[in-house]
Amino acid sequence: LFITVGAAVETGLIGTFAKSLASAIAAGQTGMGLGPEGTMLFAALLILWAAGILSGLIDNIPFVAVAIPVLADLIPTMQGNGEALWWALALGACLGGNSTPIGASANVTTLDLAARGRVKISFQEYIRFAIPVTAITLLIASLYLAADIFLSYTAALVMSLVSAAILAVAAWRQARRPLTPSVPRSEQAAS
Repeated sequence: LFITVGAAVETGLIGTFAKSLASAIAAGQTGMGLGPEGTMLFAALLILWAAGILSGLIDNIPFVAVAIPVLADLIPTMQGNGEALWWALALGACLGGNSTPIGASANVTTLDLAARGRVKISFQEYIRFAIPVTAITLLIASLYLAADIFLSYTAALVMSLVSAAILAVAAWRQARRPLTPSVPRSEQAAS
């Protein structure tokens, strides 16, 4: 993995990706008439959601290994504090990896442990629950990045903690609801 990433850096592939990303950010800045903070938010959201989607399709560890040098090349071209872009990458890759069984090593391990316990979770069953949860967490991360860029780190942290508490209460309430077994339609029609 690291040899491949090193080769991508040496051949200029990473630099090309960084220039393409910088061009997309510049186009967004020009097209929407964004100032420095707006441009930083646009870049952070672009990185967050791209990382989130791509980390669901490929394992998030190799994705981040490739993305780190891209961001290292991009950040010096941006105005403002580039720390938000690092957070965008970290949050996008971590949260996006939850969306599919192959998005993170922990997902593969969990499904294998479930199968050993005779609990079969199909790819479709997994993503039916995981994609909405991933989208919600990426939305919360988007709000965190906006608060961090426009307000302060403390405001972003408080907002994130309140959001997490609300989600925890909602999840707890959902978990307390009794499960209703699903009955195939053919059996419903017979009764």
